[in-house]
Amino acid sequence: MTPRDPRAGPREALLLRAALLDGDVARASWRAWRADADLDRIDQGSFRLLPLVWRNLECLDEDDPWRGRLKGFYRLAWAENQILFRRVANVLASLERAGIPTLVMKGAALASQAYRDSGARPMADADVLVRRRDFVAAVAHLRRSGWTADPRRSGDFDASPEDFRARYHALGFLAEGDRLPSLDLHDRALQVYARHPVEFPEDRLLADAEPFDLAGFVAKRPSPEHALIHVCFHGFQRQDVSPIRWIADADRLIRTHGAALRWDRLLEDARRARVVSAVRDALGYLAEAFDTPVPTSALRRLRRTPLTFVDRLERAMRLGEPAILADYGKSLAPALRRARERGAARRPRAETTVRAAYRLSVRLPKRHLRRALARILHGSPTAPVPAPGARP
Repeated sequence: MTPRDPRAGPREALLLRAALLDGDVARASWRAWRADADLDRIDQGSFRLLPLVWRNLECLDEDDPWRGRLKGFYRLAWAENQILFRRVANVLASLERAGIPTLVMKGAALASQAYRDSGARPMADADVLVRRRDFVAAVAHLRRSGWTADPRRSGDFDASPEDFRARYHALGFLAEGDRLPSLDLHDRALQVYARHPVEFPEDRLLADAEPFDLAGFVAKRPSPEHALIHVCFHGFQRQDVSPIRWIADADRLIRTHGAALRWDRLLEDARRARVVSAVRDALGYLAEAFDTPVPTSALRRLRRTPLTFVDRLERAMRLGEPAILADYGKSLAPALRRARERGAARRPRAETTVRAAYRLSVRLPKRHLRRALARILHGSPTAPVPAPGARP
């Protein structure tokens, strides 16, 4: 499956404008998108936006032949989320009694924090972050409580929790009756794809967390500033399923919190974590493509902030361009981040180091030599790196 670009294509942009904007612009965008749409063949990335489209069209009093179906999608998302929230609230209460603090991430937090409506933000699972030192204890506690670790990865965790945590960002859990994991347990907030963890100041994340009601339990979620960093970093990277929902998440966060957002704090923490390129690209794109009210001063500061080498490698990885940086970044970026972390984890095993060295010194040069020869022989050009904020 070819990874999908994080920026919306022309039709996806129409659907997003119908979901996010006001008045005649939203109505016209919806009619243009609906004109040749087939709800029975809609892609997953676009389908996840339909409950939000319904809420927006309801506010706009749009008389539409698809109104009933959209309302049904919204009600289904609302009902499924209520069930999920109750299950997660029980887990959080159980972990708290065991002395393990938690932080609710992604959809389960954004539904109220950004959307103010638990039916407007569908989700397949809930994401819960624990402190790194509590991760192994949290896994054991969930298993004792009747949850089953995802069999696709539980063997790796049982063989070596330390190696597992160096390779993966989370472990999924299934409750009785689940076909797929409905709970993801994380020990870090950020990662590029599934196997490249990014250090984010854990103490700052937890100290800034805000309380909120989750099915009657007083849970905690990241501050709006940290939530926006998280959405931008995870959203602005290619994924198998069109990742355009990040655009709605970030836009709703910014519009909901408005002037209360502490932009200085957001920019400083993005710089400390060396994730400036993701935040800069994402916010610039939002402001240009969807008129999201990102302060000009914040965009100016982001553009003036020098990018580190790690930033540049990870930007190439997220967009797949330029290919040579994207390929080398898969090995170099994690190693460079580990080297700069204070109190970094134990050194990688010798076999891991040997594999990485072989990949960097033999496999990748051969791959790029073949590509160069193919371009010479067949005249196949390479795609340029898109400018931050440029529309596809």
